[in-house]
Amino acid sequence: MSLNFLNPHLFWLSALVLVPILLHLFARTKPPVYRFSSVEFLKRIVKKTTRLKKPQDLLLLILRTLAVAALIAAFLQPLLFTQEKLSGLFQKKNLVLVVDASASMAYVEGAQTRFAKACAEAGELLTGLSAGDRANIVWLKAEPEAVFPDELASNLGYLRDRLRRAEVTYERGSIEKAFSLANELLAGTEGKREVCVVSDFQKSSWEEFEPTLPDDTDLIHVKIGRENAGNLAVTRLSTRPDRPIVGEELVVDAEVANFSDTDAETTIFSEAGENRRSRNLSVPAGQTATAIFRHNLTKAGPVRAKASLAEDGFPGDDQRSAAVQVRPYLRLAVVEGDDAQTAKLWTRAAQSLGWAVPERLDAVDLAEGKADEFDVVLLSGLGSGDGATFPESTKVILLPSIGDFGRTPGSAPPGMAESATDEPLSVRKEKAQDGLFTLSATGNDAGVLDLFRGDEAAALDGPAGTDRLLFDKPVGGGPLLVYGDEAPAVVRSRTNRFLWMIPLDETTGNFAGRAGFVPFFAELLLADRSAGGGGAGDIDYEPGETVFWQAGETVVDRDDLEVFSANGEPIEFSEADGGRFSPGSVASPQVLEWRSNGKPLGLSVVNFPASESNLETLSLVEAENFASVVVSGGGEVRNLRDGLKLWPWLLGGAVVFLLLETGVVLWSAATP
Repeated sequence: MSLNFLNPHLFWLSALVLVPILLHLFARTKPPVYRFSSVEFLKRIVKKTTRLKKPQDLLLLILRTLAVAALIAAFLQPLLFTQEKLSGLFQKKNLVLVVDASASMAYVEGAQTRFAKACAEAGELLTGLSAGDRANIVWLKAEPEAVFPDELASNLGYLRDRLRRAEVTYERGSIEKAFSLANELLAGTEGKREVCVVSDFQKSSWEEFEPTLPDDTDLIHVKIGRENAGNLAVTRLSTRPDRPIVGEELVVDAEVANFSDTDAETTIFSEAGENRRSRNLSVPAGQTATAIFRHNLTKAGPVRAKASLAEDGFPGDDQRSAAVQVRPYLRLAVVEGDDAQTAKLWTRAAQSLGWAVPERLDAVDLAEGKADEFDVVLLSGLGSGDGATFPESTKVILLPSIGDFGRTPGSAPPGMAESATDEPLSVRKEKAQDGLFTLSATGNDAGVLDLFRGDEAAALDGPAGTDRLLFDKPVGGGPLLVYGDEAPAVVRSRTNRFLWMIPLDETTGNFAGRAGFVPFFAELLLADRSAGGGGAGDIDYEPGETVFWQAGETVVDRDDLEVFSANGEPIEFSEADGGRFSPGSVASPQVLEWRSNGKPLGLSVVNFPASESNLETLSLVEAENFASVVVSGGGEVRNLRDGLKLWPWLLGGAVVFLLLETGVVLWSAATP
């Protein structure tokens, strides 16, 4: 804390404070009237009135002295600086205002958003600058940008106008990039350097941040908004399966987070195509709850799945969307190896389903990677030497070939789990000694055995045939069907990878002819599926990010392709690498629709950033950990930087002291 004076050349006036003291000491008073009968009394009166007056009226002396001292101090115009580091009297100032324009600043407090208040406080800071000072504004968002791109400027009026016309974004703020830009703008400037951040200081974004600024640059934080603001938000939306087929049930999981210290009851709505559902949801304080909806999809093509809440003071995060590509059927690639009979029965079972279209591929097609274009690849009698790599999104069902199977199945043959050993594996065919091998279902179903619950559970239990395949060493994964001696028959080795150890031959067994075979095979095709060949259109983007879309299997002519915003307006786009198309960055949450000759091809989803939904902010004490000073308004910064003017208070004090002095004099005169 320090005290400076605007008129130090008037310090000689401080000698005038002695005037009331001298007047008080040397002033003569009218002698009192006494009745006397002797001259001795006259001598005493003369003696008392001619010597120096003793300061008996101490209160009057103090009030008069204080009044004169306050009046003199007012002429000196003192300035009080409570932060010595920020005091910059008569110094040229270089100021960079970092104004938070991220999504959390759209929260409405009272009659205005946090962003509107932040712009008002930033304008107050600019008002306190003089004509020789220079400033700039950096908007804190996904890609921070400055009003004047390359330098500070003295056109403060233009900056204030930009603050009045600015709008908050729906983006996540990049704090590191904003501070880096502020450093670049201040580099090489002469005079006092300041970076002033006007923000709500959202805890999830600022708690772990450590700013990097030169030692000669002061960092000031102007905090906007309350520390805690309750909020309900849809923070996650997922669909199962990712790429359903027509007639298949779509499961929508919507997660709702309660960012408050009280329990909440709400109604959540879900839409998928023409289907609409709603349900009540209880969300405990500070926790999340998930609502599950089931929709029936009747048409192929891109479908928007959406979950929404009733709007509150922060409407941006009250809904969330997902793109679902509904397919007319599944494409199956059947690759025939050593076991032609199993490949034949797999193909026949797929043809009986109606929603699965099998196609035959050979070893050459497999080597050329053509199988990657399919949803499911069925490998009948292939060994490690025939193994090919497949995308994680492609389901692989493998019946291994007999003989040396090579090393760890996870690295060579598709469909196998990683093994703890690098020793070669061997596959052998075994015949039943008496009768047929029997099968039974296990509890490790991975969603495959849902149709065989309850009364129908025994449909899979029973004879399997006279032949079976066995590995000479245990393999990883979870069995779905096992033989009577617990040897695995059908194994889920990992996501989208299955081992089939049951040879299908009409002469050696009857598993393919049993009533439960086709339903089990259908469940195996449908279960545990993730998106295959969907391209970038299924990715969930955030505002401010560059959006991409890829047609996937569809052949698209660039001249016929169009993209439309949520309100139906066409958007310009460009072609990127890898056959992708991009409309650039999208500023607000919405769903873009891609069309070719008027036919919908796909969707690009831009959702509100979930990290911006938690409106808890740093306290003033917490924000002081990495700033020179933290205040709650731009006017306070002006007082800290330019000093608090004390002369109005001193002038008022002088008037008060004189009024008190007059009161004391009147009271003394009225007292006998």
